[in-house]
Amino acid sequence: MEEIKISIIIPIFNAEKFLNKSISSVINQTYNNIEIILVNDGSTDNSKRICEKFLKEDKRIKLINCKNNGVSFARNLGLQKSTGEYIFFLDSDDWIDKKTIEIMIKNVNENNADIVKVNHFNTYSKSREKINKFDLVLKEKFKNKDLVVIEPKVREYLYANTYLLNTVWGELIKKSLTKDILFDNCVTYGEDLLFNFKLLKKSRKMIYLKDAYYHYYINKNGINQNYDFNTLCKKIQNLNYVYSEIIKKYKEKEDISYKYIKEVIENLKKIFLTKKQLIVKKKLVIKELDESLFRKSCERVNLNRIPCKDKLIINILKKGKYELFIFYSNIFYRNIWIIKNKLIGEKNEKKRIKRKN
Repeated sequence: MEEIKISIIIPIFNAEKFLNKSISSVINQTYNNIEIILVNDGSTDNSKRICEKFLKEDKRIKLINCKNNGVSFARNLGLQKSTGEYIFFLDSDDWIDKKTIEIMIKNVNENNADIVKVNHFNTYSKSREKINKFDLVLKEKFKNKDLVVIEPKVREYLYANTYLLNTVWGELIKKSLTKDILFDNCVTYGEDLLFNFKLLKKSRKMIYLKDAYYHYYINKNGINQNYDFNTLCKKIQNLNYVYSEIIKKYKEKEDISYKYIKEVIENLKKIFLTKKQLIVKKKLVIKELDESLFRKSCERVNLNRIPCKDKLIINILKKGKYELFIFYSNIFYRNIWIIKNKLIGEKNEKKRIKRKN
């Protein structure tokens, strides 16, 4: 039987520090029938030069250079230029194990799957890694299975109860599913969730492998780790847009509303760790939630399923007591954060001294 062709798409922007490792991990795959599409999204460092070096060394590589338009634009461009039967997205600061594509294709063939997703390692500086504990999230529904088959009857559980759909990297996707589906160029946070939601609505079967083969590099300066006020506000706006699109098409609105509320609250907490001088702007952010999807979602959700610490917050917001919320947030979130970081700092300092001696 002829091998299935795989298109591996790598969007690249100023990734010179990681790019050699990322591209090499793809070139060295044990599965050979691949094309590697490098989309240089207007990099201003040496990324383009590194791509050109690999282009000369491997005929399977295609290089696309474009102006900087963001990761969604770059992925869409890669999709349009791809010729494989299946698509795999890899971020330019991440890498994969040698047998990743071989193992994923094996599961496509054995299970007649449209989508195969692998677990991943969270990779930090100095090569420190921790396996992502998706199994803790999925164990309620799928027990301790190494392979999870996600068919239509369990999709609603997946939409509302796990974060499996929050990332598109590490997924092998049947290209025919992506017809009429593109990443939204206007969204800079939550674009993967929206893309995956549309894919899963069209797919017959998705396979999730609990073994980790993908290495996800956690950048402390990345958008997910950022405590910049304007960035956090933009993230909440993006969440409002993404979840409003999903909720329109989702039957169990309470479940997906609960997931949305949790994500907004996490970002609200971070907002109150930004500069104290921004208190007026913080008030505006909170008041905007009153007429937004967030307020309606709070009314839709059964508070009994929400942790006590967040239940109090939601009750305060539902009643429109914004000054009380701001007072609570400034005292609770900021002080807890300061104490936590002080303790972590002291612990790290003790370790440093111990190593030194």
